[in-house]
This record gives sequence, structure tokens and C-alpha cells, in this order.
Amino acid sequence: MGRTNEKHVHEVFQSISTKYDKMNGVISLNMHKQWRRDIMRQMSLPVHAQVLDVCCGTGDWTIAIANQLEGKGKVHGLDFSENMLQVGQKKSRR
Repeated sequence: MGRTNEKHVHEVFQSISTKYDKMNGVISLNMHKQWRRDIMRQMSLPVHAQVLDVCCGTGDWTIAIANQLEGKGKVHGLDFSENMLQVGQKKSRR
């Protein structure tokens, strides 16, 4: 991917950050929540795991993993869109 494409993708995610979760729900007919629960069960992470969630977006997976670790492990979310991370940080405080 050329530098121009990378910049465009970054700009897109920066601009949709506050609408991303709602759009994800509409596009997947809210099935993404069930899919995440199913995959989380299959992953069965040990509670002391250390996890890096790359391209975490607004943090739904990061938060789900943190909940599964019950405060005994560590999870960090990483994303190239600062705006997506800000949305995820607000959600994680709730």
C-alpha cells in the first residue's frame, strides 16, 4: 500500500471514529456482539495472560479481553487512529 493510501485510510478512520460502533452494529445486524462472545469463549485466555490487541479500533475486543482477565492479566490496545483510541478510552472508563 502506498503512502497516499495509508494516509487516506488513516483519515477515514479518524473521521468515522464516533460513528464506528453504530455503523458496525448496523452492518452486522448486531451479530458482531455474539461473534465476539463466541470467539472469547473459544480463546479461553488464562487470567494472567498479557495481551496486545493490535488495530483495536474503539476497544470492544480490548475491553472484552480485560473482562475475561478479571484484573489479573494485562491487555493493551494499539491503533493508528488516535480518534478511535479516544472513543475506546471513554468506553473503558465506563
